[in-house]
Amino acid sequence: MKHLIEFFIGTSFLVNSAFAPLITQQPVPDSVCMTDTAEFIVKVLPNTTLQWQFSSNPSDPMSWGDLIVGVSGAQTDTLKVTQPGMYIGDYFRVLVMDTTSTFSETSDSVFLTVFPNPTVELMSVPSGFAFCEGSSIILQTTDMNPLNSHLWAPTGETTSTINVTTGNIIYSVTVTDVNLCSGSSAHLVMENPKPTPQILPIEAEVKFCPGKTLQLMSDSTIYTNYTWSSSPGDTQAFITVSVIGNYMLTVTDGNGCTASTSRVVGVYQPTSQPSISPIIKEFCQGDNLWLVGNSGYSDYVWSTGLHNDSLLISSEGIYTLTVADVNGCTATNTAQTKANALPLSAFSSYPTNLISPPVRVTQVLTFTDQSTSTEGNIVNWNWDFDTGAVPPSAFYSVSQNRPEVFYNEEGLKKVCLEIRNQKGC
Repeated sequence: MKHLIEFFIGTSFLVNSAFAPLITQQPVPDSVCMTDTAEFIVKVLPNTTLQWQFSSNPSDPMSWGDLIVGVSGAQTDTLKVTQPGMYIGDYFRVLVMDTTSTFSETSDSVFLTVFPNPTVELMSVPSGFAFCEGSSIILQTTDMNPLNSHLWAPTGETTSTINVTTGNIIYSVTVTDVNLCSGSSAHLVMENPKPTPQILPIEAEVKFCPGKTLQLMSDSTIYTNYTWSSSPGDTQAFITVSVIGNYMLTVTDGNGCTASTSRVVGVYQPTSQPSISPIIKEFCQGDNLWLVGNSGYSDYVWSTGLHNDSLLISSEGIYTLTVADVNGCTATNTAQTKANALPLSAFSSYPTNLISPPVRVTQVLTFTDQSTSTEGNIVNWNWDFDTGAVPPSAFYSVSQNRPEVFYNEEGLKKVCLEIRNQKGC
C-alpha cells in the first residue's frame, strides 16, 4: 500500500492531506502604534493545542521561536502583542497540533507593522514657560508636520500653536499623525504677577519749598531695574527733583515683569520774610535789647541757636532769624544791632576846693556842667545836691546850665549829676 505526502515550502505548509485542516481561519497581518497592542486571531478545530511563534526571517525554518515576553495568549487562538516595539520587522505564525494524533499544521506567517508614535516636545515663546500678568505666551510643539493634528488641553484648540493668557495651569497637547498614532506632552505655565511699585512720599501730590529739592524714591529696592521719566532717565531707586511736573517710575522685577507708577510734584508758595522789631536796634552799653520776630510761623531759629521768637542780646552785632512755616519752608532776615557808648558826666565847682577850707553854711556854691557825649547831644541834666541843700535838686533840658546852691546845715555832702543823651543813654 502506498501513502502519499504532499508538502509546500514557504510561509505555511500542510501535512498529510488525508486529514482535514486544523486551521479553519488564517490570521491576518496587523498594524499598530508603538504604544498600542497588536492582535492576531486564528480559528482552529477542537482538540488542538496552539503555540504562537515569531521570526524576522520567515523563509528560514530555523529562525522561528516561541513567543514568551511582550505578549499574552501565546497558546490561545488570540495573540496579543502588548509590547510591539520589541517585534518591529517580525512575522508571526501559530503552530497547531492535533491532540488525538501526531498531525500538526502551521498557519500563514503574517507581518506586524509598528508605527512610531510622534515625539512631542513643548516649547514656549518666549522661553521659560512663564509670562507676566497682563501679557501672554505662545506654546507650540517641536513637531511641525502639517499632516499631523493637534489637540490642546484644557483649551480644546486644534492649532499647532496657541496663545496663552491665563497661567498657573498645566497645558498639554496631543499630536496625532496619519497612522492615528499619537504622542503627548504637558508643561506647567506660570503667570507671574506684576510688581506693584509705589513712589515715596506716598501722597498723591507732593511739594517742595521754593529753591529747594525733593527726593522721590521707590518703596522697594528688590527690583532689578528702575527707570524714571526724568531726563536723561535715571536708573537708581531714587531721584532728586527741583522742577515741578509728573514723574513716572517703571520697575522690572526678577521675573522680567514691569509696572509703572507716577507722582505729581508741585511747589509750595514762598514763605514770607520775617520782620524783626524794634525798628531801631540800638541800645546803651551795659544794657540789653530784645529782638522779636513777628508771629505766624511754626518755628524760629536765631543765629545763636536759640529756638524762640525773641532773643535778648547784650552785645552789638548781626543777628539772623530763620523761620519755618507749616510746610517746613524757610525764610530769613537779619538785624544789625549797635551798642551806643555811654555819655561821660563831669562838672566843676566854684569855689574849686570844697574840702579845705570847709564850705560855710549858707555859702552859695556854683556848679558848671562839663559832660561830653560821642553818641548824640546831651538832652537831660539831673542834679542831686543831697540833704540840706537849697534847692535840693535841679533838672535841666538845655546845655550851659550852672546851678547855684547853698546848704543850711553842716555835714558831708554829695553832689551827683546824671545826664542822658539823644540815644537815651
